[in-house]
Amino acid sequence: MIDPPVREAMMTHARVKKRLFSVVSVEGSQLEALQDKIAAVVISSNIKTACSHLTKDEIIIILSTQFLVDLAYKKSVVLFMYFALYDAGTITLVENTPYLKKLLNQANSDPDTTHFYRGCVPRALINLQRSFHMLEEKEINAFTELEIYKQVWESPGGLADIKKMLSYLFAMGFDVSVIRVESILTKVVNNNVLVKSISEHFFENQMKDIPIEKMDFMLPGENRFLLVHFEKWMENLHIIFANRTHENKFIVFDPVKSVLRYESLHEFVAQDSTFLGVLFQVNQRANKDSEPVLRILSLDRLLDERAVKQPETELKYSC
Repeated sequence: MIDPPVREAMMTHARVKKRLFSVVSVEGSQLEALQDKIAAVVISSNIKTACSHLTKDEIIIILSTQFLVDLAYKKSVVLFMYFALYDAGTITLVENTPYLKKLLNQANSDPDTTHFYRGCVPRALINLQRSFHMLEEKEINAFTELEIYKQVWESPGGLADIKKMLSYLFAMGFDVSVIRVESILTKVVNNNVLVKSISEHFFENQMKDIPIEKMDFMLPGENRFLLVHFEKWMENLHIIFANRTHENKFIVFDPVKSVLRYESLHEFVAQDSTFLGVLFQVNQRANKDSEPVLRILSLDRLLDERAVKQPETELKYSC
């Protein structure tokens, strides 16, 4: 005897196939071979697994057929896009198809979470621009994120390229100071061979011509940062946006862990074990037409801002 849930699933699958078959003559013979796969996607409780059985060409067929898009509903469609994101043709199709673009923008209304598997950098850049009021709330959507992602990824759907990220920041009118907290960076690097390799590639290869300046402590007050983390489950760097307020509160916008609030930068460092010890401090240039500035600053250890006794006007970098 077939269990009721299994019987219901079989009946649902059959109904979906019947509806698919009714449009095969209109939509083309290519769809006939896809009936079982598409039906499985539509009724699956695990959309990601179902989508993983589709080829790139099959995804293109589905995205090009509005009936199938409507049938699969937006959750499925968005996952189709994610699986095919590495393909330039699929990206162009999404960008030039109004109903796909609309679905992409409606897929996730939470402004603090990323829409893409390796999309931490475009999400961090969106949050940075939002903090400077450079983006309106209605512009914070998946399509804007995709447009930024395309400018910073190493390859479609892949990891972000740090040099491209810096170029994007410079083009948007920002100066960047890369701050290395040596005590944290050294500890993390010594405990992980992969982190050591990534760190050496970044500082010794990509930025080897930039002199490293010495600083005594972090300047207090409001600042925007891009924080560099290392997530073991990703086996790579994870970059997130953080804002330090005038009261020295530290607010972290992590698309994986949501919004986290700390009493200070010092408290954040003490509690977050994935922080690599590298921060990109980002400031708007007074004159956007002037040459962008990139500095690398070395800090022996992170001092609590409240322990600094000098007036703020006397705080200086020591080179």
